[in-house]
Parts: sequence; structure tokens; C-alpha cells
Amino acid sequence: MGRKKEPATEPEGETAKTKRDASRYLSRRKKTTGLRRKAAQAGFLTGTIGASAGRDQLKSLITRNNVRKMCTFVPERIEEQLGYEKKEFAERLSTAKEKFSTGAFDVLAPKVESIFRGVTTEAITRALEFGQTSITPVAMASVLRPYAANTLFDTVAPPPGVVRHAQEVGALSVYERDTEEKEEKEADAQEMQGWADEYEKERAALKERRSAAYKKSGRKPPTPKAKSQ
Repeated sequence: MGRKKEPATEPEGETAKTKRDASRYLSRRKKTTGLRRKAAQAGFLTGTIGASAGRDQLKSLITRNNVRKMCTFVPERIEEQLGYEKKEFAERLSTAKEKFSTGAFDVLAPKVESIFRGVTTEAITRALEFGQTSITPVAMASVLRPYAANTLFDTVAPPPGVVRHAQEVGALSVYERDTEEKEEKEADAQEMQGWADEYEKERAALKERRSAAYKKSGRKPPTPKAKSQ
């Protein structure tokens, strides 16, 4: 009579990893399902990409508020992440401080939407042609490459923070020149962080002044019914 086989048990570490992977899979599946629903609402049909391509759009994907955030975005942790070179960050910060009218955002929104839909559709098409189910950074980079010659800043070279991280984890080699430039880049990062902190203080002060002026005027916030009209 043979021995009764005991059920195989996974190590505790592998069990936790399996549960974590399953949770990530379910979360990603739920997210993509929601994105597909939004795409269908915006005009991307369930048929072929070429037949739809968003040209039969029913709703706008890029709103006025989205464009406003694009124009006024300033990273809070520029010293840690180092997403821009000093010159580019100064230009972006200057743009964020400009006063834009609502009409300017209304003009920009459809233009941004046209570019967004075009590059997204092309990236999806290339991904499907190579048998992929998601858009990879490589596919998106190839789609955006023709635009690089007309952009204000360098969109081909990776941001300084990405290069630094790759060197820290050993994905890229560190040369003598990199070591020499490290102190200079760290000084630039500290200076940019100071600019970003000052900008956030100015925004917070402006928000408080507007809030105080609104309360002093005695006006009341509009009701949900009034907002929908």
C-alpha cells in the first residue's frame, strides 16, 4: 500500500507573491475595462481601429480644465525626481505663472485633443500589428519621433532623473564625466526646488486671498442644479 501523498504547499513568500500578482491583475483588468468603456463613449467603436479612429467621436476627451493643468503644472519634487533640465524647467515655470484666459483654453482644447487622438490611435495600431495588448514606451516613442523636430525642448533624450536612476541601479555605467557633473546637477536641482517651493507658496497665498474676498462678498456657492444648467 503506497503512502498517501500530502498536498503540495507553497512557501509563505510565494503565496504572498501569488496573491499580490492576482490582485494586480484584477486591478489592471478592472482599469482597462473602464478605459474601454470611456473610449466607446468618446467615439472609438468596438470594430476595427481603422474604421473608427475616434473620428466619429461623441464626446471630448480633453476638457478645458485638462488644458489648464497642462499649462500650469509644476512638479513639487523636482529636486528628487529631476524631470527637466534647468533651462527647460525655468521656461515651464514661467509659463505656469502666466495669466491665461478661459478663451485661450477653449482654443487649445480641440487642438490638443486632435494630437492626442492621433498619436493614441497610431500607437494602438502599431501595438496590435506586433501582437501586443498594450501600448509600450517603445511604440509611443516611435509615434512621437516625427514631432521631435518641432518641439521647443529636447524630447528624444531621457530626463536627467531617469539617467541618474539607471546609473544608481546599475543599468547604465557611470563614467568620470558623470561624476564630475554630479555636483553641478545636484546644485541645479536644489535651485529648481527652491523655485518650485516659492511658486507653491505664491499659489497658496493667492488661493487664500481669493477665498477671503469671496467670503467677504457674501456670495453663496452655486447649487448642483444651477451648475448643470
